[in-house]
Amino acid sequence: VISSTTFNVLNSTLSVGVNGVELDLANTYYFRVGSLNHGGRANYTDLPRLNFQILQSTNALHLGQMGLVNGVIVMSTVSTSSMVVTNTGNWPVTIVLAASTATLPSSPWELSTSSGDDVAALLGAWYTGDLGPPAVGPPAEAFTTYLTTTPTISQASGNYATATQDGYQLAPGESATLWFRFFLPTSTSSLAETIKVTAQPVYP
Repeated sequence: VISSTTFNVLNSTLSVGVNGVELDLANTYYFRVGSLNHGGRANYTDLPRLNFQILQSTNALHLGQMGLVNGVIVMSTVSTSSMVVTNTGNWPVTIVLAASTATLPSSPWELSTSSGDDVAALLGAWYTGDLGPPAVGPPAEAFTTYLTTTPTISQASGNYATATQDGYQLAPGESATLWFRFFLPTSTSSLAETIKVTAQPVYP
């Protein structure tokens, strides 16, 4: 129904959109491509269905032992757990990350780029680890980008990146490990908190 045509034989790409908007992640799209003869008639070949899909090993971070906030943290700590994101689709994807408090029935906390009264900070970094066993995670200085309610795309450098794994693009079947660094609020009356981290795939 939506098409794009070029008469430039040297053109290697064509862009297809819906009313000027990028293709939506919630829909399934089927494509076909064809060459045109002198009469403008196309010889089409159907392309495989594009599947943008990922699987994340967990989406909830429970702070402290048995869900209780650990006062020993004092200021910040690197998580002893991680989240593995796997591309289960058939197309390379870039990961978009966002985080929010998810303690039921409600949470007094907010996530920001610095700590405050009932304001916590959470940073993420992709890491495979060449500094020790996989459970060790990256050093504290590897965390440079905050996870907040604002979705942020993983990039080849800067956002969520480390020297050993940038998490920028996942090939089909490939996995990446995301570790976390957490800063407690400067003051809070909450004793149990859960933070939800959401990963979504987009075209590289």
